[in-house]
Amino acid sequence: MNGQPVAIDHRNEHLVLPAAALKVGRNVAEIRLRAGEQSLNRNADYLYTLLVPDRARTVFPVFDQPNLKAPFTLALTVPQGWQAMANAPVRDSVLNGASKSYSFAPSDSISTYLFSFAAGKFTRLTRQLNGRTMSLLHRETDPAKLRLSLDPIFQLHAYALAFMEQYTGLPYPFQKFDFVSIPDFQYGGMEHVGAIDYKASTLFLDEGATQDQILARSNLVSHETAHMWFGDLVTMQWFNDVWMKEVFANFMADKVTQVAVKNSNYDLKFVIDHYPAAYGIDRTAGANPIRQPLANLQDAGSLYGNIIYHKAPIMMRQARAPDGPGIFPAGPAGIPEKVRPRQRHLARPHRHSGRPHPRQPPGLEPGVGKPARPPRLQLRPESQRR
Repeated sequence: MNGQPVAIDHRNEHLVLPAAALKVGRNVAEIRLRAGEQSLNRNADYLYTLLVPDRARTVFPVFDQPNLKAPFTLALTVPQGWQAMANAPVRDSVLNGASKSYSFAPSDSISTYLFSFAAGKFTRLTRQLNGRTMSLLHRETDPAKLRLSLDPIFQLHAYALAFMEQYTGLPYPFQKFDFVSIPDFQYGGMEHVGAIDYKASTLFLDEGATQDQILARSNLVSHETAHMWFGDLVTMQWFNDVWMKEVFANFMADKVTQVAVKNSNYDLKFVIDHYPAAYGIDRTAGANPIRQPLANLQDAGSLYGNIIYHKAPIMMRQARAPDGPGIFPAGPAGIPEKVRPRQRHLARPHRHSGRPHPRQPPGLEPGVGKPARPPRLQLRPESQRR
């Protein structure tokens, strides 16, 4: 600690730093350790991290809460034939016999749950669209899926990026934008800064893909891309507000898909995607508020579910309805000039912090804070019904 050896004090999954070894101002803790296996998802041919929401501490000692952000500097030594991807660009790679060492540049300032790397026997593809270089790591071998899916995968990401930049008025805020396709990934996707992870089966589709599968792929790519702004750049103070990043990612994904995929019926898709799942849980004894209390980060995983992913988007749409598209226009080409200045002011955060802009109004839009406008229902005696 600050250059001096100290005894290990391990209590209840915490390393306690001795007060006597600390000083006012900057302190440096150096810890040598063997990384835990729990969250490395190690397979014979590849491995990857997945630390959301509370798993970073299973890999290395860390102050694990979303509003504490810092740059990470990573080095990996892997078998010679393996590819590697992380939050930051590769700065150097060196062959050493049967192994290869990758040194990555310091990452952007990120939350611990967004720290990520993947390494393994992947194929790397790099393309440039709209002036941005993007790389994909994948293990797909089906020629039909590769032929039919590679162009849409890159094009969907490029379109979602362009949409978000124009919609928010904020350029893409991180050093790079890459993605990894992982067999049997636990979720559809995960918004790691600079290295989004996807379940391979959601990206690579064949000739038999249905319109629903095509729409779902677009929605997923748009959702994870939107998280670069909503969640990664602007982050909740604590995981009890995880719903906030998810509702905005869903809200933006629906907008992008509405104009990115031909013959998509946005309103019908919204009803089918969200209402049955929301009612399915909200009408039961297990229903809960969208925003729930969270006493300990280890319980954060219990907050995810249909209330956040399906009821919250309905709430968002209802909150927007009294004022019409106004402050939330339909897409890049539909942003009224009179709306742009206020919209961009509202979107501009303290960079790399969970704090709002100091001049940000308390309401995100004019409709927030107004009385709800429920449907008008007129109840009549059965004899008067038709």
